[in-house]
Amino acid sequence: MLSLAPALAQPPKVLIADEPTLGLAPLAAQEVLRALDELRGLGTAILLVEEKAHEVLGVADTVVFVELGRVVWQGTRAEADEQRLSEAYLGAKL
Repeated sequence: MLSLAPALAQPPKVLIADEPTLGLAPLAAQEVLRALDELRGLGTAILLVEEKAHEVLGVADTVVFVELGRVVWQGTRAEADEQRLSEAYLGAKL
């Protein structure tokens, strides 16, 4: 959360976050996602790499699934439903 403080004080045009909730307790992870959503609302474009896709869908406009460095699916948040998430994590063809 402290690493996001400067960005919240002076929102950048673009923020790249790699696994910002990794290793955090669920309540702390929710706060990090809330802060990212706040930044998004302030006009910051966010490139977010996150393994916990379900939790970050509320922040995303566009979702891209990457498997072994290759894009296997991309679409809007509305198109990334539970079935698609399950297929991506279980290795089924999208």
